[in-house]
Amino acid sequence: MRSVLEKKRFNKSIINEIASVACLSNYGQSVDVNGFVGVISLAGTVGELWAVKGGNKQVPIKLLEEKTELNVIKNALVKYVGKDKENPDFKNVIIYQKDGQEIYDNSFDYVILSFPIHNKIENFNLDFDSYNSLVSNHQMQLTNTYILNGKLKLFPNVPANKRAQLHGVDKDVAYRCVTVQLPVDYNKNKDSKLYVKDGNKIYKIFSDKYLDSNTFDKIFESDYKLITTIPWLAYPKYEENPVSNSIPDIIVDSAERSRVYYSNALEWTSSCMEISCIESRNVSLLISKKEQNLVNPKKRNFFKI
Repeated sequence: MRSVLEKKRFNKSIINEIASVACLSNYGQSVDVNGFVGVISLAGTVGELWAVKGGNKQVPIKLLEEKTELNVIKNALVKYVGKDKENPDFKNVIIYQKDGQEIYDNSFDYVILSFPIHNKIENFNLDFDSYNSLVSNHQMQLTNTYILNGKLKLFPNVPANKRAQLHGVDKDVAYRCVTVQLPVDYNKNKDSKLYVKDGNKIYKIFSDKYLDSNTFDKIFESDYKLITTIPWLAYPKYEENPVSNSIPDIIVDSAERSRVYYSNALEWTSSCMEISCIESRNVSLLISKKEQNLVNPKKRNFFKI
């Protein structure tokens, strides 16, 4: 991303202060991410961004609720995905653990993997050797998320009616960003009382380090309260990582069999909700094409993504 901006003749201040902040806030990484990731980061700095009340996870939850004929198995730990050995060209086997019981299920025509597969994933076996070797070096960026209630000690002269967003581009600074959190339906006129002078506010802190009270004491006044801590493998590791330039295949097993798909493959180009939507649509189209070819074998054609 640094090279992209330099070629466009942006000066160092824009790169080191504005672009760096965008990459840190969105991906917890520097402007040494690849160019497309950096451009996505800059897109997130403009207005008119959106969020769903109750969390963006409500989108797939509501979609599943609309499809009442689906059997949604919640809170299950998937441990294995592979071919049915008795019918390897068709059915797929999934072994998953639920309520302490291990369940073997070979009833799946298609499997869509919709989570990032990376080098530190545990207790999961994808029985396709070539694919396992392809993703073995893909790393995820650890972002520790802290939600706190308190009054900011840093920069005490910031007006009480302003939303504070602090970003640390220096590697020696413990946090990557400290940001006031707003309701998803925030309105600056209706919700002006959220910013009461000298009142505590809800803050979110991102950091690639584990933080404790020694750091929080430097950021907040003494009456702050830590609400929750979430260690989050949020995004692929793009920063100075040549592996991130290799995109895993969408079709996991083989183009000829074409029964197991990886919808997170494009996440290695950049990671955002819009990319996830494109990935899901791509997989849906591939399965649709596969089904059409089964009905009309004379039109059979497969291609490598």
